[in-house]
Parts: sequence; structure tokens; C-alpha cells
Amino acid sequence: MGCELKSVLSKNTMCQESPAGVGSYAMIIPMDEIASMSLKTASEGIDPAEYTITPAGAALAGYEIDFKAQTGQVTSTSNGMGKGFTVTATGRVELNEEGFAAIARLLNNFDYYIVAINCGKDEWYIVGNEEGEVQFSNESDTGQERAGDHGHTFTFTCGYQKYPQMKYKGAIAQVDASSN
Repeated sequence: MGCELKSVLSKNTMCQESPAGVGSYAMIIPMDEIASMSLKTASEGIDPAEYTITPAGAALAGYEIDFKAQTGQVTSTSNGMGKGFTVTATGRVELNEEGFAAIARLLNNFDYYIVAINCGKDEWYIVGNEEGEVQFSNESDTGQERAGDHGHTFTFTCGYQKYPQMKYKGAIAQVDASSN
């Protein structure tokens, strides 16, 4: 049960690294690629802030978005007592701005998907819930100087998740990998 109090002790981490930040790519996973999605339970021997995702096909697959290194971040905010958390992922696409512009138009009008942000080998932060509730927004700019920062800054927000940091551990294949 996720509502049982327990101590969170740093001494149990025993020499494990805990770097900040996320990787440099995200996967957009349409809900029709997912047969089922649920929270793991404490009885499975892990913290419940992790999803079990069963793919609709042979493997879980999504569409990759590469973003500029050290621009990605996942944050969360409490919605208040009994109301879960709002989770937000951001990043900056600086290369292939035209390609991202086309995807941004689609995502601006697309419903029912989750976003997985790479944070380790087959380890992902998840923005979205079992209902596929995600809102997309984008800001873009040309930069002022030739060497200036430019591109698209994307934001994915899920207004209701049960935990402030949701994870998924497992492989996610790139749907259109053969066309690259």
C-alpha cells in the first residue's frame, strides 16, 4: 500500500551514485502502444512509484525526441492534500528545429500518450498517467547572435500523478528507427 509511513534513510544507499539531471532524449509513447499500465505494488518488493507497462505489440515503442544535453528536467508540485502531483518535463531542441516544428504541431493537437525521459540504462521518468493525460506546450526563438541559444523549448505536463517522480524500468524501442 502506498500510504504507509516509512523512514527514508540515506544510509541504505551504500555507495551508489545519485547524479542530477536526465539524459538527452525523450520518447513519446501513444497509449495505443500500451496494452496496460499500472503502479507496481509494495508487495512486489519495490517502491510503488514505478509503473508496470505491458506493450500492445511485441515491445514497448515510442517516437524519439533528441534534445540539447543539460537542458532536460523533470519537476513536480504537490496539488494539495489528496490531489496527487503535477509533473512537468522540459527540454530544448536546438538541432533539427524544422523536424521538431512538425512534431510540435502534432503534439499540440494530440491526446492520449505518455512521455518517457531517459535517466539511465533502460530507466525512465514518466510524465503521464494511466489515462494518457499529458499537455504539450512549446516556445521557440531564433536567438540574437550567430552563436546564441536558439531552438524550441518544450514542456510536457501531467496534472495528476500519484507520486512526484514516476519511473518505468525497461526498454523502449524507437518506432521509426529504420527510417533514420
